[in-house]
Amino acid sequence: MTFHADHTFTSEDFDKLPVASDCSHPSDLSSGRWAFYSETSSDETASRGTMLSLTFSADGCRVDTYLFGDEDDPSMCPTADPDEACDS
Repeated sequence: MTFHADHTFTSEDFDKLPVASDCSHPSDLSSGRWAFYSETSSDETASRGTMLSLTFSADGCRVDTYLFGDEDDPSMCPTADPDEACDS
């Protein structure tokens, strides 16, 4: 995934992740908009957070992504449940 300052992103092979099967057209998940969560909703003005909302352009499918690690070694876990294991 490549994230841009204008809150857009592009992705490759996202359709291979199990969470993509929750979307109507997994093979079309190649771009969209991102925003950090601010308290209870996604907010493009938030500049930091531990949860990211990815909304794909293809069908408006939203995938919640949990962030962990630190600045030097960040990691993402796209899942509906943060207690579930993530694919490597």
